[in-house]
Amino acid sequence: MHTQSKTTPRPARMFLEALIYCLAAAAPASLAALAVPQPAMNVGAWQISQSINVGPDADQIQTRSICLTSDQRQKDPMALFMPAPPPGRAALTCETHNLVVDGTQISYETHCAMPFGQMRTQWQGSYAADDFVLVGRGTMMRRLLVTKLSGRRIGDCPN
Repeated sequence: MHTQSKTTPRPARMFLEALIYCLAAAAPASLAALAVPQPAMNVGAWQISQSINVGPDADQIQTRSICLTSDQRQKDPMALFMPAPPPGRAALTCETHNLVVDGTQISYETHCAMPFGQMRTQWQGSYAADDFVLVGRGTMMRRLLVTKLSGRRIGDCPN
């Protein structure tokens, strides 16, 4: 089976990559500092998957593995809920608002100042100690950006 690849013109590709970066940057970076209940995720090796509806890799699932230690969990209980930035880019710190943790449900809003405007993202999802699913919806320059983020604990961290 032959698949046809689509090539995005350079200016459009740069714009779409910037949008992807904005949505990834809209993830919470400082929720641990807020005085609200935090999800208690188990330490160990985690597989995290994410997809976004725009850009050159639209709707492709990107998967990575991370090791969550007790120290990391204590420092930032929301660390697992942060999408990875595009390759070669550093994650930005965004303001988090309206965090609600209710049983196994979680919702919050992030605000990020970007060179071409303010990015606001609404996050909703559910979690258990060994897995989670989140969907972030944000609008940037009249375009709806949707990020899907999920993770599951896959065992102990390698030595």
